[in-house]
Amino acid sequence: MGFAASQARLLSLTARIHDVEYKAQKLQAKKIQMANKSQKVYEEYEAELNKTQIQYKTIGADGSANYKRATLNNIYAYNDEAKASYLVRSTLNNKIYMTQAMVDRITSITYTNEADGTFTVTM
Repeated sequence: MGFAASQARLLSLTARIHDVEYKAQKLQAKKIQMANKSQKVYEEYEAELNKTQIQYKTIGADGSANYKRATLNNIYAYNDEAKASYLVRSTLNNKIYMTQAMVDRITSITYTNEADGTFTVTM
């Protein structure tokens, strides 16, 4: 009876080990499936985001509103007043783009490395 009881206990433990391994594999498969779905959702979001356009509104002398794409060229080419007042920072490479007129007027630049990346330009 002792040998049979030991054999039954061994078979019970072996079955339990295999059950735990099966559950772990099932969880791992679910994690992989969720990661794949997450990647697909991110790619769809990125594709939709790339379709969007940033625009700015201009108001004509007659009061009519026009919308233009906010490219660097369009922003700087808007008018002479805008050329002198716009400062653009790229979030891709953290470079600051400004007109030569702005560069000529700068007397000092103070940059504080905060979370929002603020800086002060004195002209």
